[in-house]
Amino acid sequence: MKRGLLNICVALCVLLLPAAGLSGDHDKYLSQWLGLLKTGNAKEKQLALKSLWFLRYEQYRKDPKVLDPIFAALKDKDPVVREAAAAFWTHMDGPLGISMLKSNMASYLLPALQDEVPAVRAEVAKAIAVQWPYANQQLVESLIKSLNDKDVWVRLNVVYALGELGHRYWSTSTKRIPLPVQGPAIQQDGRKSVRKSGIVSGVVPASPSGGEDGPLSRMSGTRERAPQPVEDGLRRRKADTREIARHPIVEGGPAVSGGVVPAQDYREVTNRQLLKGNPNLNVSGAITPMIEILQKDDDWRDVFEQQEVVYAFAKMHTQDEQAIAVLFKKYDNAYLKRPIIKALGVLEVLESEKVLLQSLEDKDEGTRKAALEALLQLPIKWEERKRENIIQDSKDKLSKPHPEVRIYAIRVLGRSGFKEGESLIISALRDKNDGVVRTAIEELGLKEDEKFLKTVLAFFRSNNKTLRDTSVNAFHQIAERTTKEWAYAERKGTKRVVTKIDDNLPRPHAHQLHRTASGLLVSELVKGDTRGKMSALSILDDYEDERIEPQLIHLLDDPSPEVRNRSAFLLREYGTAQSVPALIKALKTSDRTLKLNAIFALGIIGDERAKKPLMGLRKDNDKDVRSAALEALEKYCDPDYLNDNEPILRAAALRCLEQRGNTDAYEIALAELVARKSRQQMIAAMDVISKTKDPRAVEPLIIIVKEGDIFVAGKAASLLGTIGDRRAVEPLIEKLIYLDGLGRDYIDNGMKYEIIRALKNIGDPRAVPVLVQMLKSDSAGVKDKSISALGDFKDSRAVPGLISVSTSDKFRYLQSSIRALGEIGSPSALDHLERLLYKYNSKEDKIGYIRSDIIRAIGNINDEKQVALLIRYLDSPDFVPDTLIPIMDILIKQKNRAPTTVMAIVEATGKSHRIISDAVSRNITDFSEDRKHPSDITTVLIAALNGENKDAKVGGIRIYGYCHRYNIIRDERALDSLKQLSADSDSRIRSEAEAEQKLIETSLIQTR
Repeated sequence: MKRGLLNICVALCVLLLPAAGLSGDHDKYLSQWLGLLKTGNAKEKQLALKSLWFLRYEQYRKDPKVLDPIFAALKDKDPVVREAAAAFWTHMDGPLGISMLKSNMASYLLPALQDEVPAVRAEVAKAIAVQWPYANQQLVESLIKSLNDKDVWVRLNVVYALGELGHRYWSTSTKRIPLPVQGPAIQQDGRKSVRKSGIVSGVVPASPSGGEDGPLSRMSGTRERAPQPVEDGLRRRKADTREIARHPIVEGGPAVSGGVVPAQDYREVTNRQLLKGNPNLNVSGAITPMIEILQKDDDWRDVFEQQEVVYAFAKMHTQDEQAIAVLFKKYDNAYLKRPIIKALGVLEVLESEKVLLQSLEDKDEGTRKAALEALLQLPIKWEERKRENIIQDSKDKLSKPHPEVRIYAIRVLGRSGFKEGESLIISALRDKNDGVVRTAIEELGLKEDEKFLKTVLAFFRSNNKTLRDTSVNAFHQIAERTTKEWAYAERKGTKRVVTKIDDNLPRPHAHQLHRTASGLLVSELVKGDTRGKMSALSILDDYEDERIEPQLIHLLDDPSPEVRNRSAFLLREYGTAQSVPALIKALKTSDRTLKLNAIFALGIIGDERAKKPLMGLRKDNDKDVRSAALEALEKYCDPDYLNDNEPILRAAALRCLEQRGNTDAYEIALAELVARKSRQQMIAAMDVISKTKDPRAVEPLIIIVKEGDIFVAGKAASLLGTIGDRRAVEPLIEKLIYLDGLGRDYIDNGMKYEIIRALKNIGDPRAVPVLVQMLKSDSAGVKDKSISALGDFKDSRAVPGLISVSTSDKFRYLQSSIRALGEIGSPSALDHLERLLYKYNSKEDKIGYIRSDIIRAIGNINDEKQVALLIRYLDSPDFVPDTLIPIMDILIKQKNRAPTTVMAIVEATGKSHRIISDAVSRNITDFSEDRKHPSDITTVLIAALNGENKDAKVGGIRIYGYCHRYNIIRDERALDSLKQLSADSDSRIRSEAEAEQKLIETSLIQTR
């Protein structure tokens, strides 16, 4: 009942409150929801927590304090609120970003994990699983203790959380290590190299898709694993030889003709840069209590918990022998069998091969498929098997009734590389089960011997679409693995020029030079049925072969419309002059698709013979055919089109004249602007005029701005800005005021943007008042572009308007208006910028950008108040150390520097952290006109070292120590003062002085 009422409340809020789900103005209602969370009753707090879902987005969490009420709700007196607060973190769709690392979330979740209400504890455990980057070892230990919780659902979620933590953090402790794969002797060395590396396998890596959504979810059977340590006993395993499955094998292990496999099996998990977690996190203490859970049989609900334990073992990639033994013991449990099978595959337990083979013949199809997947994950112990045994064993399996058994046999034969196995794989192509046949095709596609091309090609004609698609993919793999050369084809007139390229170059548009593969495809185009031809045509454009074009021409008369259309389409790429007659013939067909493809192909080829037939299609009844014909004719670039009635062709002819350097093009373009007959002609004319910036075009362009449609008028306004004639200013201003007066609902703001940009480019001061007026526009884009333009004008009349805009809390207006004020450089803006500097003193990244812009704006204002303002800020309690470097850059440029300026820098250096202090020390010597006579700095530094201000002392210690070490300033008085400060009563000053003395002594020793 309570949940029903709550759902009704949520639904009403979605309808009545924009922030509840349908509006983008969440920041407007954020404070209201947070206020309700602080002061509301239990139901209202639940509603607030559900409605704050949008905090998953970074822009709403810029203020770190926004999460405080949610953390506080974890300690609410009402358990329902505490549960909702914990559930909030599970609904955030994963980790919330690197900025959340500062929130110390673990300190809030830790006490909540000990809550007296089981539902709260369960939700907190799920929250830890979702927000895994913020976990620490203390939280892990608390989770391990919770495995003994009395509530089964709490334990279930705790197991899930521990599995996820182990699953995620394994990648941070993994290094990249090559595993040699050349046979038993080399494999043994590979195991030693892994053991010496000191890697302790903890868990399986995170899958690329992210992770599971909750307990009892399916495991990700990822193939990507790090090298595993080899131990004696149950967990002994051999080096993985799956990557060398394509090479022939001799007795004693895998090998190739030269006895060396030219590849190494690199197992690596890439650390995520955003949230890579804590590499020291250890979840191994959870193994033993999880084993105890797995062995329980007290309650029917234990099976759910036990399933999650099995999943967790796989995620953690446990090496524990007892855990593996318990998995074998529970193998026959009907509820656990399939999860255990998946786990044994992920863990690569070699000893599980026998039971997995038995499961291939299980009555349950899902169990058989799981067993097949697990077996394919196991490395095969080649050195323990003889060639004859492998062949006979696979042959026996191919006669078994269950398809999963036959599929496994084919995979083993494919990995082995034995010549005898190839015939068995080919015989499996006659199997009645599609899955078995598909597997056989895939294995043949992984062979490097080209003789299998014909075998795979035969399935191009299959009635079974799945087998056809599989054979096409396999054929592509065979060809790509054996292709040695690639080529690019580019058009020069009606010809195609083919250029060979280096195989190492990127080849997104390159074709393979593979005579055997392309020859077989061409033969299929000749002899194949419709299915075979379509299959061949589907991958034909991967190849470059002179035999392709003649066959495509022949297929334009094929009985099948699909074949004809695909052939015409491919002639866009392969067509040359020899294709033109057949394509012209195709223009007369009643097949609309073929006709369109032929038109496009003729347009790309550009042969003169096609011009007349294409002209005839301008009167076709089909609108798309007429449009395609015009588009094709446009590519011919024929000046004769200037007298044509079609605007598109006249525009194309005008561009053609300009491209050929014909000076008449500019006069014709001016005439077109005056005539204003069509949009296409005016746009082409403006493109031509833009190359010359002819002032004669100004008057026609002004008329187009006043009377033309939006697109053409916007282009005309842009061209007026390019020409830069002041005659255009007043018409542009009038048009801008008119357009802005149409209101916020006006569809296209593009023209207003072009006008503002044009006024900025012209640079006439008459535009300043109207741009100031645009600062009050309803259009955010107009306002933003007006701010930017006013900064370029550098006119002090814009300062009051920009000051008004900079009081906005919207980041885009605030930042751009501050920058504009700096570009103008008016002293009247100093007081306002100073107020902003003190207002935005938060350490948040976004505010830091604004603060830097404010300081740069102040630096651009040449006024005597500038230095005093900055020094006053350096001495204020609102001073943020990160601003010291940009302030120094400003003060360094001052010609007449008073000692108080230098002292303010020294004192601010003492307030800052060490990184900033080092940067200040590197730049401080620029205060001297000549580095050989830095007496003005020395005097200030001695005064700072001997003064009473502690920050000045620390700053003086750091700066003098740096200058002394690098032989910029050497003064015995300052050095004596530094030595005396080593015994100062203040620990901070004493430690800084001692550290600098050690650095000075070290530098002296190195110098000697």
